[in-house]
Amino acid sequence: MRKIFRLQESAIKNREIIKVFAKREIETKYKGSLLGTSWALINPIIMLTIYTVIFSKVFQAKWGTSYMTDNSPIEFAINLFAGLIIFNMFADCASKAHGLILNNPNLVKKIVFPLEVLSISTVVGSLLNASINSIILLTMIGITKGGVHSTVLLYPMIYVPFIFEMIGLTLLISTFAVFVRDIGQIMGSIISLMMFASPVFYPGEALPQSIRWIADVNPIAITISQSRELLIGGSIPSISNYILQTLLALAWCEITYRLTKKYQHRLGDWV
Repeated sequence: MRKIFRLQESAIKNREIIKVFAKREIETKYKGSLLGTSWALINPIIMLTIYTVIFSKVFQAKWGTSYMTDNSPIEFAINLFAGLIIFNMFADCASKAHGLILNNPNLVKKIVFPLEVLSISTVVGSLLNASINSIILLTMIGITKGGVHSTVLLYPMIYVPFIFEMIGLTLLISTFAVFVRDIGQIMGSIISLMMFASPVFYPGEALPQSIRWIADVNPIAITISQSRELLIGGSIPSISNYILQTLLALAWCEITYRLTKKYQHRLGDWV
């Protein structure tokens, strides 16, 4: 088992280093700002307000899913925010990934330094923001609906495969961005594409049947749908699909980790 799950073994072994880098990640993000970490609460509220006004008022967008009691702006905002929490975690990890190794040449040249720490700490920092946003979302649901569904207790579970998927993504991008610098230039376009390819601003059922398969294979779309089912619909997503997703995420994470290790000895010559 130790030979199969090498990344998990490394994460446990280097957990103290990961804590240090994750803390540095969070502190750097808000360093020098007057409100400090309060922006972790302020920013999502501002963006949620803007998106809700534009889509529900200007474009007159309606959500229209079976578990909604009406199509009010509040209902739209709750569904939108549930999607944004997941997508923003992806966007944060993807936008930072290409510079993780390139921006730390001193660490790269030290062969003994575990480069996977950079990816894991980045995902941990993004997960903290997602956790804060989730508290805001649950508060909104509790106030507007008079309480939350008991399925909310399973909500943290949907992040398990998603975390591994994001670690694998950052490992892959950060490694190959050293050899192909253009990756950093196209990441913004890719993130924008993924925003509209994922059911952030619309329910997954709104996709035409001919392209519904995109949501079925898109990890972001899957996680968004699961979060809405648990928090808003009060239902439990397919357990068999969840197990399959987790196994695939673990395999993906392990493959990208081994690729990083395979090329680590060459990275120092390129940064």
